[in-house]
Amino acid sequence: MSAPAFGLLSYPGIANLGDPMQSLAARRFLPRVDALVERERISQPPPGGHERLRVILNGWFMHDANYWPPHPLIEPLPLAMHFVEPGRSRLRRWAKSPLERMMTGAGADWLRQWGPIGARDLFTAEQLEARGIPAWHSGCLTLTLPRPEGAPAHGRIVACDLPARALEALRRASPHPVEAVTHEGGEGLSVDAQMAAAQGLLERYAGAACVVTTRIHAAMPCLAIGTPVLLLVPGSAGRRVRDQLGLMHHCDEGDFVAGRCDYDLRDPPPNPQAHLKLAAELELRARAFVSR
Repeated sequence: MSAPAFGLLSYPGIANLGDPMQSLAARRFLPRVDALVERERISQPPPGGHERLRVILNGWFMHDANYWPPHPLIEPLPLAMHFVEPGRSRLRRWAKSPLERMMTGAGADWLRQWGPIGARDLFTAEQLEARGIPAWHSGCLTLTLPRPEGAPAHGRIVACDLPARALEALRRASPHPVEAVTHEGGEGLSVDAQMAAAQGLLERYAGAACVVTTRIHAAMPCLAIGTPVLLLVPGSAGRRVRDQLGLMHHCDEGDFVAGRCDYDLRDPPPNPQAHLKLAAELELRARAFVSR
């Protein structure tokens, strides 16, 4: 029997560097990457001519439901998946949302075949189970990211994608220099450059005194690598964010701007540890999938 081939999800043309952050988490479990599998074209034959390609399917699924379900040559580990909430896809031409399209017909059959599905959030688990698709709440694979080796401590507070008024409030309140970063800008980068940019962000987070962010996929990696993090929750946040709030320090964005947040920026508290059980189970399942 030939050695198994392994694929990794890629995101050409996608702006959000939180997506390649997901692939950083998956890549560390793979002995090698034999092919890149474009998430938004996942129903197409995977490159490389492999008879079978093992792929950890984690993260956001997906903008364009025309390309669901995955191609039959993909042998998946459906782990830490989120199915986009109605009204939150960039493609709005369908009568049905991407979620409804992916969880009916051939898409639902595929999910049942490969279940139980590891759901990144309770919303996804509920949607799957409501349609008779076995599911379990896995949390996010970025909870397994290791702390980058050799990342220098810079002592700044890193502000990731804060709105202007929140960034201004943070600069007023912070006893440390504030460095603003963004998860946007990946759409013009090559796949390798996207991954490098995501790794660079992870290293900035590792060296920070703390991170203050509106991005769930800045907050989750910070839990994994042990950097104190505060998530500011916009009023428009959906279930994909709100289902994770029990894992981390958080406050409403408006309360932070108004000075009603009791997070201590002078001595940031350690992160809660509720994510550790999720991370251990994720790691166990990912390693078993790769080694079987």
